[in-house]
Amino acid sequence: MKEGLGGLIALILGFMIVYPLLNESVDSECQALGQKVAYELLHQNAAGVSTHGSELYDMVLQSGLHENARKIGSIARAYEKSQSPNIPPEIFCVLDYWRFALSGIASNSAGVANETSLPGSPIPNQSPPSQTDSEPLLAPQPQTTESLEQTAYKFAVNNFAYWSAANAVTLPYLESAYADQVQFYGKPTPQSVIIEEKQKFIERWPQRSYLLRNPTLSIMCDHANSKCTISGLLDWDASSPQRQARSAGVASFWMQLEVEGSSAKIVAEHGSVVSRNP
Repeated sequence: MKEGLGGLIALILGFMIVYPLLNESVDSECQALGQKVAYELLHQNAAGVSTHGSELYDMVLQSGLHENARKIGSIARAYEKSQSPNIPPEIFCVLDYWRFALSGIASNSAGVANETSLPGSPIPNQSPPSQTDSEPLLAPQPQTTESLEQTAYKFAVNNFAYWSAANAVTLPYLESAYADQVQFYGKPTPQSVIIEEKQKFIERWPQRSYLLRNPTLSIMCDHANSKCTISGLLDWDASSPQRQARSAGVASFWMQLEVEGSSAKIVAEHGSVVSRNP
């Protein structure tokens, strides 16, 4: 009896892992999640309604990568890794795949029940319009008031997810991430100079992955002045297929944020390379 039950559980787990790969015709669990999120985004946008409210869904929605499943998969992997750095992100990619799949079935059923709505009628929880690559990429607005620490944490997760995205997404995000004047590596620096420097970097390294080591993340907030300091370690991997070059390793980061409501901007930044991969 126990052997039969164990075999059934193994069969179910195997199905849960293999089905997303076969159904989406991809090689990894996070790519499968990327395909599923891309489909859900396109489907929900066409219907004019969003049934999801997860940080990952909102992050992808704001990134403008609606049709780029590969990049969504990269964002998903970076996000899952930041949430549980000591557990393979593929596990959570599988779980999130099924969560999106099952909630999509539920939303389709709800759509049939509500199909009498007139075109153009206001729909509760309507998703915001997709942004073009030239618009600033702002963090999703929460429905409830956040603490400074929560806003700082979300900024850190979003920041490295955007840095792992395509150049057309990362560049406009920088304008919303930095204050007009920043204490940049010890020197007062205008935003325009920082963006110019960052642009040169991302053009030199067009493929990037930044994975936050969540246990190392430190957040300290000054509530009187609405400022937070975040620091920690991250794993980076940058490459340029055109130059046939790659750079990877571990780096430390330190940022001071000025928080206003549920948004934040970098007012000071510093960081250094801890180690480089051979």
